[in-house]
Amino acid sequence: MPPGNRSFRLPRRTAGRRLKRVPKKRPAGVAPLRRPPPPSESRFGRIPQVEIFTLRPLVLGQPNVLVCSARNIFPPVARIRWAFQGQELTQGVSSTPVFPVQELDFQIFSYVEMTPREGDIYSCTVKGLGGKFDTMAYWAPKDPVASKLLENVLCGLAVAVGGVFIIVGVVLLALSFRFRSSD
Repeated sequence: MPPGNRSFRLPRRTAGRRLKRVPKKRPAGVAPLRRPPPPSESRFGRIPQVEIFTLRPLVLGQPNVLVCSARNIFPPVARIRWAFQGQELTQGVSSTPVFPVQELDFQIFSYVEMTPREGDIYSCTVKGLGGKFDTMAYWAPKDPVASKLLENVLCGLAVAVGGVFIIVGVVLLALSFRFRSSD
């Protein structure tokens, strides 16, 4: 029999009887080992993970909606506040109820209507139960490329690449005819 495939039989006297499990004794003064909590947890609850993004592609001067997503909320109670340039926002703000994502993991979304301009700074603050931890995320518009400009640039690149392939094709065709006629 190969060394890794060993089988064995219980001695006759223990066959059919239940074996008693003998608890291991700890030396006096030694506490049982406890696993440390994951980094996102503490004895006061979990630290929410917050992310801000736009609902539609960013175009400066066009109305849009900012979304604040807060995850890793436990217990499932949270308050979300929005601020614009450091001043709290109350108009145009809405939130979803807290809903479960995985076991003991909850998520909430909050929305604010806005028209982005250069230099705007929005913040979303999530306060968990007990108020021990506040998690804040910031959003500022990045230098967006105007969508019409992007469309025009991509169209121009496609035409240029197509033109190069046409020229290469005509040159290869002419060379193949030249070699055939010389034979």
